[in-house]
Amino acid sequence: MNFTDALDKVATDVKRPPILPVGTYNWVIKRYEVVDRDEYEILEFQCSCAGAQEDVDVDDLAAFGRAEGTPQRLSFIFNKGADGESQKRFAQTEFRLKRFLQDHVGCWKNGMKLKQALDEAVNGRFGGYVSHRSDRNDPDVQYPELSKTFPLG
Repeated sequence: MNFTDALDKVATDVKRPPILPVGTYNWVIKRYEVVDRDEYEILEFQCSCAGAQEDVDVDDLAAFGRAEGTPQRLSFIFNKGADGESQKRFAQTEFRLKRFLQDHVGCWKNGMKLKQALDEAVNGRFGGYVSHRSDRNDPDVQYPELSKTFPLG
C-alpha cells in the first residue's frame, strides 16, 4: 500500500489498527542509538519481537496478527543536570541499564566497558512484558510499551 491508494478512502474506512496485546514476549535487540536532547541523553534500543509467550491472549493476538518482527523501543533516559536530584536520577538509570545488559541480556561481563557491552547487546535476546500506556492528550489512544524486562531461560 502507498499513500496514493489512501487518497481514495473515506473517513469511515479508516480504522485504528490493533496494537500488540498485553503480555510476555521474547525480544531481540536490533540496534541502539543515543538521542541528545536539551536536558537528557536517551539511550534507545530498537527491538524486534521474536515471539509471544503463553500469557498473551490468543484472541487478541489473532486480531493483531503476526507478533514476530513487530518493532518496539526500550529507552533509558539519562539526566544531564549537575544538581543532586539530576545526578541521583542519572545513577538510577545507569543501574537499570547495568541490570538490563548484565542480568537480562547477559552481554555486560566483568571488566568490560559499557561501549563494548552495548555493541555486544546487538542481536542479544531478553524477555519483556508489554503493557499499554494511554496517550496523555487522548486517553482513548493506547500505545504498547516494554514495561518490564527479564532474562530468557
